[in-house]
Amino acid sequence: ATTLQKFQNFWLIHDISGIPKKYLFQIGVLKNASLIEAQDTHIGRVHESYLDMMKSSKFVKGISPVFHPDFLDLYKNLLREGTEIELILTSDIVEEIISKVDLAEFSQYIMNGQLSIFQNEKLQVALTVTDKVISLGLFNVNGIYDYNVDLIDSDPKAREWGEGLYEYYRRGSKNLSEELGAIL
Repeated sequence: ATTLQKFQNFWLIHDISGIPKKYLFQIGVLKNASLIEAQDTHIGRVHESYLDMMKSSKFVKGISPVFHPDFLDLYKNLLREGTEIELILTSDIVEEIISKVDLAEFSQYIMNGQLSIFQNEKLQVALTVTDKVISLGLFNVNGIYDYNVDLIDSDPKAREWGEGLYEYYRRGSKNLSEELGAIL
């Protein structure tokens, strides 16, 4: 209840239907979370915080129903540093990425098992779980992704919760890694 009260405005204006009941019942583990919010004088605050948060991650598990071109450089740099990355993306985002990356380089990461790509058309949350932190973004109740706020938490129990939610979505996703490795 504390988590729901602490972030009442966040939960009330966002669509939480993408979080299965099992994980909603466990939402209390996010009690130490923080909200990163855009400000009138700094509209890119959430995006910049996300990019900073990702630096030097040892692993990344991400669910993304949205795309930003900065993510390509971010993930390319993380892969070059040896970070293991698993991403669950929609087909539109997969196509967008394929049209913009050095295919040979990304193919190498897929083939050596450092990068795994899964496809799922029913992504209703944006979630990133690393060895240090989780970041949760949601769509507003009108169905538009809210770039202006992220819930972040570095507590180990919150990261465990995030990994469980990630696995829930991964189980319902198609593994594209082999297919993409051959195409790329």
